[in-house]
Amino acid sequence: MHAKQLKYDEDYWRSQRRHERYPTRWPASCTQNGRDVWDVMIIDASEGGFGLSDDIPVPENSIVRIDIDQVGGFQCRIAWKNGRRCGMQIVDDKNSLNPDEVIELSEQFCNLCLGA
Repeated sequence: MHAKQLKYDEDYWRSQRRHERYPTRWPASCTQNGRDVWDVMIIDASEGGFGLSDDIPVPENSIVRIDIDQVGGFQCRIAWKNGRRCGMQIVDDKNSLNPDEVIELSEQFCNLCLGA
């Protein structure tokens, strides 16, 4: 893929996002069906999900659990995969967090970013 095409794709997908992404560098674990466990690195987070710098050996649309130390666990759907990166969408009945959960997650993110 040419650099110009890659830039266009990034700009296009950025415009399609429902939630602003915040850069992170958080180690986490990913599990499927409570059996398989993979260590992953979360490179961005938003109200709707997470971006991982690691690929996991399950197909798109699979449901997995992401556990972040000091934050908690989230059931997620693998929304997309691209090389060694993938995107996770937090899933529940509404496919997003309720306002209290957003506040709690935001506070935990701030604490992690500030090293608290």
